[in-house]
Amino acid sequence: MTDSFIDRRNEEFADYIQCDASLVQELYVASKTAVIPDPEEAQEIAKTVAAYANALKHLERFEEALTKLPDIERGVFQIQKDHWSEAIPSLKEGLLSSMIVAQKRKGRGSGQGRANHKANAIAEFVAQVFEKLNRPITFGISGHDNGPSTDFGKAVQKCLTIYNVRSAPKKTIHYARSITKPVAPLEVIENGNPADWRRPTQAAYMRRKLPNA
Repeated sequence: MTDSFIDRRNEEFADYIQCDASLVQELYVASKTAVIPDPEEAQEIAKTVAAYANALKHLERFEEALTKLPDIERGVFQIQKDHWSEAIPSLKEGLLSSMIVAQKRKGRGSGQGRANHKANAIAEFVAQVFEKLNRPITFGISGHDNGPSTDFGKAVQKCLTIYNVRSAPKKTIHYARSITKPVAPLEVIENGNPADWRRPTQAAYMRRKLPNA
């Protein structure tokens, strides 16, 4: 992979575990970790899908409204060269294509329960790097600070930090009191907490420990 692009985050991770950055980049791309959203990203993608769907709905209503134009006026559309109405089909196709892409990205982060699929993918990616380097994939928790006690666990924790993997955003509702008039509640959305390393690390470890996993 000489002279090829290497993600700066992969360079940082390679530097942390002291290995060739091109190896990390190759395994990162092969694992498709980049296309799996974390819960925070998944919520934004859900908004994106909804926005595209809403735009398509309004565009279809726009098309329907144009059909009510008199035949003479619609005939003008066909006579004039490069009429603005010619852009409608390609605009609709573009919106639909973008919505499908967003839906696929949303699907990669979905599943049962509240699992952080991005964190799981990161741990699996780190495990694949360790396997290539012939390093042990082990799991343990430090009795001192509840942090990882093994090199693999520390690498997963570091990688989650490097890629800024987070849990779902936290939404809180704040109510204000007013004697003179009603006050609408204020919705505050805060960034999700950094993803925890334990469950993803343990899952990657157990997949290799159990027979036929």
